[in-house]
Amino acid sequence: MSLLGAEGYFALINQVEHVGELVGLHPYRVRHLLDRYGSLMDDVLALAADNPELLSPIQEGAGGT
Repeated sequence: MSLLGAEGYFALINQVEHVGELVGLHPYRVRHLLDRYGSLMDDVLALAADNPELLSPIQEGAGGT
């Protein structure tokens, strides 16, 4: 039994730049999503398809933490 999102992870690493071009993200951001969500990254990108702002990094909180 593999971890959720682990299946296909290594194949997706080779597609980071291509995915970045398709969704308008720097490959570094795509790699970050891939490292966090694995193959479920596609689900995250689909949620943001109509609202790309959802893919923006979260800004530091008011308390500086």
